[in-house]
Amino acid sequence: MEKNSNAISRRTFIERTGTVATGLTILSGTITEANNLAESNDKDRCAFIYKTPSGTLKDNMVIWHNGTFYLFTMYGKEDQKGNDSLFNSVWLATSVDGVHWKDVGTVIKNQPFAVWSLSVWKAGDNFIMNHGSNTPGDILRFWRSKDLINWEFLGEEYAVHKPGGQRLDCMNVLAVEKEGKTEWYGYATGGLLRSEDGVKWEWKEEFKLSDPKWSIIEAGGGALIGGKYYVTSGWVQALPGDFNYSTLTFVSDKPDGPFQPDFEALRLNGHSGYITVALWARFCPTPDELLITNYIVDIHSTVQTWWHAPMKKAVVDKDGHLRMGYWKGNEAIKGAPVPLQLSNCTQLFPLPENQVDKKEAAFSADGDLVRMKRQPGANPSYIGYADPLTTVVLLNEQFDSIKGFVLEGRMKIDPLNPGILSKGIPGIGLFLEEKPLKGTAILFNTCHLTEIGIMRLSGEAHFDCKDRIGFGCAAVAGITEGAISSFRLLFRQETFELYLNDLLVQTYFTNGATGRVGFIVRDGEAKFDNLRAWEINL
Repeated sequence: MEKNSNAISRRTFIERTGTVATGLTILSGTITEANNLAESNDKDRCAFIYKTPSGTLKDNMVIWHNGTFYLFTMYGKEDQKGNDSLFNSVWLATSVDGVHWKDVGTVIKNQPFAVWSLSVWKAGDNFIMNHGSNTPGDILRFWRSKDLINWEFLGEEYAVHKPGGQRLDCMNVLAVEKEGKTEWYGYATGGLLRSEDGVKWEWKEEFKLSDPKWSIIEAGGGALIGGKYYVTSGWVQALPGDFNYSTLTFVSDKPDGPFQPDFEALRLNGHSGYITVALWARFCPTPDELLITNYIVDIHSTVQTWWHAPMKKAVVDKDGHLRMGYWKGNEAIKGAPVPLQLSNCTQLFPLPENQVDKKEAAFSADGDLVRMKRQPGANPSYIGYADPLTTVVLLNEQFDSIKGFVLEGRMKIDPLNPGILSKGIPGIGLFLEEKPLKGTAILFNTCHLTEIGIMRLSGEAHFDCKDRIGFGCAAVAGITEGAISSFRLLFRQETFELYLNDLLVQTYFTNGATGRVGFIVRDGEAKFDNLRAWEINL
């Protein structure tokens, strides 16, 4: 797979997407102006997932300071679809728990140049911000603040161009302490930058890669974890076989590389199909842990708008692979408990009255345990196996799919007929009802594959896969046969995040969810227990 980061500059990208260059510089908005621009702090858009009261955010980042999270994003009008030059401001929201957000407003507003992806860091007694821009060519521009709210433009003498006018954008900053001295590294779309003081920067070189067939393109974040340097990079069709934007992870022993693609967990987030739902990855250090921020495309919007996604915990496993994990701070979203009456569960498929043999598909509920099974079909041969057979059981409770809910529990899947040629491929999962006998299904297979798609239960269980998570993905790919696994489903505004054993499975969406959730088993015996639910706390 040949990659060439020099093949497209920001200017070329703008020309291809129909955006236009704007003029030059100067001032930021004051906090008074920012507050006047911030509309009512609607709970509908400010809890758990966040969006601006009007217009749209994009390419978000969060910095923690003195007990408060500061969410900065490039900001533009709502009609900017496909036109990044209309982003000419910076929006700020704050939160004390990282879950419930409060509008501050446009702290840098209506600039005569484009304001693209930005980053904020502490350098000495000041906070510094850089953002991608243009005019002339691609350029990084810089601002300074004492309080993260009032910003002073540092002038064109601080601006950085890449030689040849190629794309330079989106610089994430990492300060490395070495022998009592701070070394400043900037990981940007366009290469590596260096600074002596964290304020004045210069472009140094293209990223050094251990494999010349790969490139770090849209650099999103850089972090030092366990003695290794991790850089995230996104692009369209970045992972072979995927059609969409993915964020990839590169690792090095040194801050300036060479960087190695982390092939076993290369896709930190992204989607294999034709629909983008969640993307981006930037790091947010706190005193206790390292977090990751990203954002969600509002796929139900008639214009292109984005939401700030729930924050994740940066998890590095024993083999050094970076993954997105469940952040315990998200517990703040849990409101009133929702009692679950498992004895009222119903078998949605197959309909009991249509079953010839009741033993082929059956379920029972005992206390907080739901037990389900589905006998495999015809025995597989050496070159294939029969289509998996499915049982779906639906909870009787109806959650509020707009306000949102949290559902947690444990799941376990076992084969019914041991033996390599007779057990099929057992699978287990969740069903999110959208219409009678139709919904979005998340399937954990025991062949190192997770699938998300539409399941229709008419006559037979038809599954139309829309997204696959498999080899090369940091997200959870399948489930271990016979192991007890915990799951967390976070659902709000038709968007959901699912975690298995506190690692992100996927961020995805539904279309017209009814608020009813079901359990799925295929070609095996499944158990669900320790089931608990809560309303979203707005």
